[in-house]
Amino acid sequence: MPRAKVARDLRADGAWLHGVFFGGPGQPERRGAPASLAAFLRSATEVAILVSFEPDPRAGPIGRPCIDFRAKDLRTPGAPLCFEVRDGRWWFTESLYPCG
Repeated sequence: MPRAKVARDLRADGAWLHGVFFGGPGQPERRGAPASLAAFLRSATEVAILVSFEPDPRAGPIGRPCIDFRAKDLRTPGAPLCFEVRDGRWWFTESLYPCG
């Protein structure tokens, strides 16, 4: 995904990616989960960040790091964010955009 497209989508109110992070039109309500990461952080009185390591032979014995936001009675919007090293730089292992 080109960096320019991600930057443009983060700024565009109607874009799916903007909605995931900041909310906006077209974001579906999900039971037990706020519509955006911003809404999640605003509505939770205490937020924990869970760091876990998923098995991945490319990541060595410790695995690949993943972060997940947790709060009482709230589900995290989206999936945990997992990372891997490619050519000495850290990258998300999952797509920022939905499949389909």
